[in-house]
Amino acid sequence: MSISVREQFINGFNYAVNDVEDGEIYDVELAIEGFKIDPADSPTQSGYLDALLKINKRGLKTTRDLLISGEIRKLI
Repeated sequence: MSISVREQFINGFNYAVNDVEDGEIYDVELAIEGFKIDPADSPTQSGYLDALLKINKRGLKTTRDLLISGEIRKLI
């Protein structure tokens, strides 16, 4: 069974939110910089980066709420 590109993106988004919540990523700006050195090359990585950018701009709670409410599906 294959996962759609959209679902892969959402999975990546979810992974990033979880990593920040769990303290795996404590410096969001530094994590974003890592993608400048090694750009995202899969839908999962693109979703991860998108979440980091949103967390950096809007905060963790707002970004998590996008995921929980399903609003993220409307944005991609």
